[in-house]
Amino acid sequence: MSYEFQVMSYEFQVMSYEFQAMSYEFQVMSYEFQVMSYEFQILFINYNSSMKLIVGLGNPGEKYQNNRHNAGFMFVDYLYKNSEVVKPWKYDKYLLLEIAEVKFQAPSSKFQTILAKPQTYMNRSGEAVKKLITNKNRLSEVPSSKLQVPMLLIVHDDLDLRLGNFKIQLGVGPKVHNGINSIENTIKTNDFWRVRIGVDNRVDKRINGEEYVLQNFTSEEKNLLQNIFPKIIERLISCLKAA
Repeated sequence: MSYEFQVMSYEFQVMSYEFQAMSYEFQVMSYEFQVMSYEFQILFINYNSSMKLIVGLGNPGEKYQNNRHNAGFMFVDYLYKNSEVVKPWKYDKYLLLEIAEVKFQAPSSKFQTILAKPQTYMNRSGEAVKKLITNKNRLSEVPSSKLQVPMLLIVHDDLDLRLGNFKIQLGVGPKVHNGINSIENTIKTNDFWRVRIGVDNRVDKRINGEEYVLQNFTSEEKNLLQNIFPKIIERLISCLKAA
């Protein structure tokens, strides 16, 4: 009997060990599921980080609305009118800009995007842009940690490009542009995307650039610009997909 009890005791010990081993395996599985859950959370964050900030540059007010210097404003207005509006334009006194939220359609996807127009005048554009990228929690339900500076796109007029041409480039801009200079000096980086819209249609190159950009587009020039905007959007979608 004593021998049988010893055997039974040994068997219970083995069973206890097996249960402990199973418990350990369940703990390992639980840990693995936690790791998987964490990985899915990271994937989800990366997916949601596709939100973009598209800022058009210009000067506020009727006096400037048709100026060549306001090509950035004109483009974001065009994008707004040709997108699904999530939140309409409103003026944010703290951020110093007009702001809207839209979804614009690509053939196989939609991009949810914050549109903004600084109301600081061109030479102080950096003040509004800095507020925008440091107070992103004011923009949307998307947590601010999911929006990063490299997703910032600045749309502006460019005298280095002929009217009818455009470029979308990272960290590369015109030789002189007070709005871009203000942004770079304020946020302390040039590592952001630029949508450079050509506005130079001068026959006489002796016309001063600063004077020229504060003149209105002619009706023919505005028509050409409106025909270029869809091409910019098409190229922009390609860049956003690759980002």
